[in-house]
Parts: sequence; structure tokens; C-alpha cells
Amino acid sequence: MSATGYTTIYNEVLRDSTLSLDAKGLFAVIKSFVGLPGFALSKRRLGYACSDSGYLLNAAWKELKQKGYLQHYFSQSENGAFCHVYNLMQHPSAPVEF
Repeated sequence: MSATGYTTIYNEVLRDSTLSLDAKGLFAVIKSFVGLPGFALSKRRLGYACSDSGYLLNAAWKELKQKGYLQHYFSQSENGAFCHVYNLMQHPSAPVEF
């Protein structure tokens, strides 16, 4: 994983007055990991990258989902295992009910 470079975030996310500063920060952290080759991002990995408590991380995560910036899809395989997929949206969309 590269520690250099930069991350581009649309102003719409940063200027959304309905989004808390915690959620904006989490969006930026998630965005910084997007596209890294051979890297699978998880909430546990995000927890290592953030200094806040797990409770605050989960609250910001939930807010991003509710505001439509983070879409969550999942499916279940034949053996019962779940596969979770998330889309980070640059523009808010309708929250996905799963």
C-alpha cells in the first residue's frame, strides 16, 4: 500500500451541510483506499486507519449509508456465506434497502 499520492473528493460531499464532519472524514479515508491494487478494504481495516472509537466509526458509516453516499449490497452463496459489496458514491443517491 502506498502512503504517497493524493485523493480527489468532489466538493459536493465536503459542502453537504447535512453530512457530519465525522462522516465527511470517513468518506475521505475510504476514498483514499479505493483503487489500491491487491487491497481489500474492510471495516476492521478502517478502524486501524481511524483514531476514533468503533462506535463513532459505525455512526459515521451508518450516516454515509443513510445519506446515500455509501451503498451496500450483499448476496448469499449456496454454502450460506455472505458477500458484501459497497459502492462509494460521489453524489448522494437514494439509500439502498437490502
